[in-house]
Amino acid sequence: MALARLWVERLPKPIFFPTGEYEIPQVLPAFAGISVFRWDINIWEPTILGLVGAGGIGLHLSASIANLAWTQVSIILLIIIATVVSSEWISAKVRHAII
Repeated sequence: MALARLWVERLPKPIFFPTGEYEIPQVLPAFAGISVFRWDINIWEPTILGLVGAGGIGLHLSASIANLAWTQVSIILLIIIATVVSSEWISAKVRHAII
């Protein structure tokens, strides 16, 4: 959020309406992008943490690798990749809708 504030400080001032409300349209794309990026990180972190033994989906991945269950490994990896790709697609749609 601090990054969005720094970005907005260089842009034009907020739009004030006669009703006293205001809108900061410059923050919305940055906020949406940062929020979805943080969500992507929350998808990747359990995978990495699980591989080192801290739990999460990475723990299942690590156990499948240890048992040489390559079908399970490929399914888990496909689920992780599909989730990340779909979140990136949603992120792009949200940013284009806001801009």
